[in-house]
Amino acid sequence: VLFAIALGAATFIEDTYDTITSKLVVYNAIWFELLMLLLILNFIGSIKRYQLNTLRKLSGLVFHGAFIIIILGAGVTRYAGFEGRMHIRQGASSNFIFSDHTYLKVNASDGVQTYEAERPVFINQMGSNDFELDLDTENKGAITIAYKDYIPKGQETYEEAPGGTLNLLNITLSIQGHKDELVIREGELKNSHDFIISYNNNTPHNGVRITGKNGEFYISYPNQINTKTMPAMTESVIAAGEQGKFERMHLYEPEGSEVALVLTKAVSNAKIKYVPGTADQNGPDVLLLDVSFNGNSTEFAVLGGSGYLENFQNVGLEGIDLAISYGSKKIVLPFSLQLNKFELDRYAGSMSPSSYASEVTLIDPNDGVRFDHRIFMNNVLDYKGYRFFQSSYDQDEKGTVLSVNSDFWGTWITYLGYALMIIGFI
Repeated sequence: VLFAIALGAATFIEDTYDTITSKLVVYNAIWFELLMLLLILNFIGSIKRYQLNTLRKLSGLVFHGAFIIIILGAGVTRYAGFEGRMHIRQGASSNFIFSDHTYLKVNASDGVQTYEAERPVFINQMGSNDFELDLDTENKGAITIAYKDYIPKGQETYEEAPGGTLNLLNITLSIQGHKDELVIREGELKNSHDFIISYNNNTPHNGVRITGKNGEFYISYPNQINTKTMPAMTESVIAAGEQGKFERMHLYEPEGSEVALVLTKAVSNAKIKYVPGTADQNGPDVLLLDVSFNGNSTEFAVLGGSGYLENFQNVGLEGIDLAISYGSKKIVLPFSLQLNKFELDRYAGSMSPSSYASEVTLIDPNDGVRFDHRIFMNNVLDYKGYRFFQSSYDQDEKGTVLSVNSDFWGTWITYLGYALMIIGFI
């Protein structure tokens, strides 16, 4: 009864939050593993209580023993198996997968030695996620990295704050009926709908150049810019290649383009602030950390999540080079897969996919093995304890995503349990 209640609760948790939370709260929790152990003891107790270890009751012995073996197989899978994904573009090959689990990785150098550390990071949306990672350096002292907050699908916003170092412009850009709200940091160059805008950036380009700071900004363009003062819509002109004032409540229309620009806001001494994204938004997850070193503590945001590989970001510490990444772990395989062709079939008269498949070549130079295989739904590739399933594909239909499972012993122990269950039924 407890087992059934736990499974039901895990289903509700997964629907309400996500799969990771249901795993942390139920499936991977110590109390759930103890419950599985209790089930094994119950099955063993039933064998003794009902005297199933006799020839007359052999079917009961086999049936109860099957459940014990299945649970043991699940335990092997839990502790020895792992899952990940492999992404291959058509015509290319890959010899690594990236783990489904996410890790915090730290690289540091004190000028004499280099140091590395890592730990798995599982974000639970129902409880505490607190953790600390300590990295001792022989010449500079200890670095402590502690969890502070987690922001899913982080979206960048900015706010003026003491100690802020960023200058940026909020610009509304209208083109062919579309409106984009652009945030351009000082020194950046942005491309929106093939139209280039730069802010205090000297990179050569044929777009709009905006210069200045402290509330006084100027705009220039290779062609003439027509301006209108709002709301009176008084018209004026900035000559081709000349600088004119770039102010709020003005509309700027560069000739030869279909673009109109409006300066919405100018922010000085700003700091980046991340807010959670909505379900239809994309973006990296944000892990907010407190980094302590030599008695000083600083907040650091590292962007990443599942699917991000070794996206190290530098932390500004005095006297030490520190880089932190948050994402999947790269697992190198003893062989590689080459994607020869990706095929996608659709339902007649529809753009909805009906099936998709990957034509691959497995190459194992160590054992001199090379063979072709077609991976599609319910047709997996098995090799050296790894199983490759068709999972997803790139939007341009020229790349494939394979889910990968490595669980040789757990799989076969569980299959043995299933076989014994069927034999017990017979």
